[in-house]
Amino acid sequence: MLKKILLLSLGLLILSCTARIKNKKVIRYMNPEGSVNQLNIMKLICSRYEKQNPDTRIELMTGVKTDKILSTIASGSGLDVFFGFINIKDLISKKAVIPLDPFMEKYGFERNDYFPLAIDSLTWENKMYGLPVQTSVNAIAYNKTLLEQHGLPLPPQKWSFDEFYNYLSLLYKNQLNAEKQNKIYPINAFPFRDIFYGTVYRYMDMKTGIINKQARQILIKNFKKYQEILKLYPRSAELSQISGGGVGGSTAIFRMQRSFLLECGAWMLPDLKEINSFDWDIVYLPEDESIDYCAATAYLSITSISRLAEDAYKFIHYYASGFAADRFAAGKNGMSSRMEATEHFFTPPPKNIGVFINSAKKARVPIRLMLTGENEFFEKMQSSILDDFNYGRITPEKFTDELLKIADACLKNEEQ
Repeated sequence: MLKKILLLSLGLLILSCTARIKNKKVIRYMNPEGSVNQLNIMKLICSRYEKQNPDTRIELMTGVKTDKILSTIASGSGLDVFFGFINIKDLISKKAVIPLDPFMEKYGFERNDYFPLAIDSLTWENKMYGLPVQTSVNAIAYNKTLLEQHGLPLPPQKWSFDEFYNYLSLLYKNQLNAEKQNKIYPINAFPFRDIFYGTVYRYMDMKTGIINKQARQILIKNFKKYQEILKLYPRSAELSQISGGGVGGSTAIFRMQRSFLLECGAWMLPDLKEINSFDWDIVYLPEDESIDYCAATAYLSITSISRLAEDAYKFIHYYASGFAADRFAAGKNGMSSRMEATEHFFTPPPKNIGVFINSAKKARVPIRLMLTGENEFFEKMQSSILDDFNYGRITPEKFTDELLKIADACLKNEEQ
């Protein structure tokens, strides 16, 4: 008899647990990232949220390509929240995301707690379509040990593009007689997008995508500088050959001590913090009066197909603030978009890590413009003229004119 009672009790307990699991709200969350560092942060945030909200389960899907996210939204079901990098305006025009303002008014969100550009880049026509999670700006990392060993000066904290080019030329000349297998390159790469966005921002109508003709001469001037810089660092095929395919990632050539400098995004710090064979630090990107600081913001948005939009907002609000923002800042995979978290937890190394924070505060230009057709613009540019420009087969003048034609054809606002 006792055995029957125990079995019955156990069965009821199992049924009760099953019912509770079935009754839970399931928020389906897709994230394109797949690094171990990021996965650990995501899992920790999701598990903490579930503990605080026992009626909710987060179904986390990672390493999902953006195309898969968009096709899932188009299918009409199966996704509530996603982690985005792409132009929010393209998503708005596709009606893939919903405005968050009603939920922000109900549950709160302090815009002033975040880097201004992070808020601006997710706002369209006074409505917010995402909550900022990570912000990243670029700097220049340098191998202090290697420079000193070769009797070369350390880079200045701040410099103009002319000073930057002259410094790279000095590093290049130092290695002219070095054997190819031992050659140290001046730098691994330099960001085209900072030159492009940082220039046209002042001369583009963000409502129409029309670039003022004044921009042409300034773009030509800046692209001339960029083309000269391109001659001083290795191409992607050469970089792959240097690493032998065994050292992955954008930081490989720098970590192998085969470049004096590194174009260094804040998101690269998890890789660089493992360096213990040489001393390194960072300085600002070169500046020019015609170029503004650029920054990229990664965000969480709620899909237009979500059936749990209000619960999804509670989750992304938790993810973008408080404990979760602190975890992102401490993880150093980009900075937390929440300024207090970044200023408190985004600590050395490198010694001069404040360069990233100062640059993010000054940033006025989003890496993505708030225009539809931007993805098409870059695809056409890369497939038609970028290689020719990079290899010096077309002049900066020709490149600029073709670039402006492509911009006129692709960049527009949704009403056009």
